[in-house]
Amino acid sequence: MGQRPSDHVEQTIATYDSIATASKITATPELRAWLEESMHLFVDHMPGTRILVPGCGDGRDSRYLSSRGLDVTSFDLSPAMLRIAISQDPNGIYVRRDLRDIHTFEGSYDGI
Repeated sequence: MGQRPSDHVEQTIATYDSIATASKITATPELRAWLEESMHLFVDHMPGTRILVPGCGDGRDSRYLSSRGLDVTSFDLSPAMLRIAISQDPNGIYVRRDLRDIHTFEGSYDGI
């Protein structure tokens, strides 16, 4: 067995890294329908096009928002999740950043 992460953040990253490839298993048709409706409402109420997606995971929401013509910047703390997101959307903007550092993004966003 490997060494235990030293704190809750490292443990969370390790957990998401370990489940990254299986994360689509929970995407049931009911969940997808709910998420799609929620995303439609979100996009319909945007005052502009600049969107920030924290905790982007495999990039599902980021890809949808980009497909609607929005300028999307996505971030996550899990390297494995980011690798999946980038592999599915090589032209997207995906960075490794902690939500606690959200203030380090430059400029303003129309939606988060």
